[in-house]
Amino acid sequence: MDTDMAIWGLGVVHYRTSDGLDLAVSVDAGMTEHAKAHLDETLSELGQPVITSGVHRILMEPTVIMACTPTGEPAGSLDRLHECAPGTSHEDALAQIGYAVT
Repeated sequence: MDTDMAIWGLGVVHYRTSDGLDLAVSVDAGMTEHAKAHLDETLSELGQPVITSGVHRILMEPTVIMACTPTGEPAGSLDRLHECAPGTSHEDALAQIGYAVT
């Protein structure tokens, strides 16, 4: 759906299922160049090797499905309805709980 999901952060897309559920599906959007530069700067100030040195490791977040309202806002809580392995796409996450994206 073409819903403004900015309140959720990067990587979140709104879907309405065939049975009328509104779901927010969140995938790890990865590290942006701005975030990487900020982290490098912070680590340098702390006297640590910068992230590009390979010393630090970034872990991917799992793909998660949460309930949302028809306008894309959280529906009551941020409890995860379903959690998938990191790197699972929006569509594959929905398929794991029985929905097909058309």
